[in-house]
Amino acid sequence: MIELLYWGHGQNDKIGKYVHKHKHDFCQLEIILCGSRKCQSDSKLFKLHQGEAVFIPMNVWHKFVDTSPDLEYFSFKFRVDDVDKMPRQIFKLPHDFLIDWILDDFRRLANNDMYNRSPLHLRLITHLLDTLYRHLLLEKYILQEPPLLTAMRQQIYRCGVMANVSYIAEEMHISTTRLRREFKRVMKNLPPRTVYWENPSDFLKHELTRIIAAHLRESQMSIGELAEMFHFSNVYTFSRYFKVNTGYSPSVYRKKFGCAAISDAESFPEQLQ
Repeated sequence: MIELLYWGHGQNDKIGKYVHKHKHDFCQLEIILCGSRKCQSDSKLFKLHQGEAVFIPMNVWHKFVDTSPDLEYFSFKFRVDDVDKMPRQIFKLPHDFLIDWILDDFRRLANNDMYNRSPLHLRLITHLLDTLYRHLLLEKYILQEPPLLTAMRQQIYRCGVMANVSYIAEEMHISTTRLRREFKRVMKNLPPRTVYWENPSDFLKHELTRIIAAHLRESQMSIGELAEMFHFSNVYTFSRYFKVNTGYSPSVYRKKFGCAAISDAESFPEQLQ
């Protein structure tokens, strides 16, 4: 879990304003709502635009340079309880569906209740930030993974359940035999303590299930909408696929693990305490 130290809404009306290079003993997350901003470390320079965000781990030198007069952003400062798992370098958040959902929830909570710092409001912010951070712990490995696995993940985002080994091989201009051989080579070279798969089909099934599960936990899309989004022929087929791979039907999984309705709760949900 994280410990939220500060969150706030920032803006700037002077182009070229900058913060001197510094570091601190907590993590920081900056989300750009409007305009643009540069974030610089010793080795990288990121230009952030509307809708983008950057993660800054603890004890990493960095500075910000504001590049537009209409800059508006959210800033979060927090500590984590497992420092060893924390990313060691600054990086922009990858563009994927779950991060977009979480950032939208940040905007919704802040815009509707910017100055109401009630205990429930702060705990909702903390929960969203914790969810985002746990997702980043997974994504930091994805950002560094071999191109073959990245290409396979992209196929899942585009094609859902229709993604298959033959189509990926065709898109990469290689034979399915060569793709399977390359997949085995990649698996052997993965770092220790990494999850391994025997064949690319198992990897595709695992990733699609993981993505669906994240949607059920974090988004408010209906099960029918998710079935259509991931190219299942109908809701029954979607539900059966998910239950075979997780042991839960989509509705039971969402009820047990989901947090989509937290903003409507009169008191903080038991599952989030």
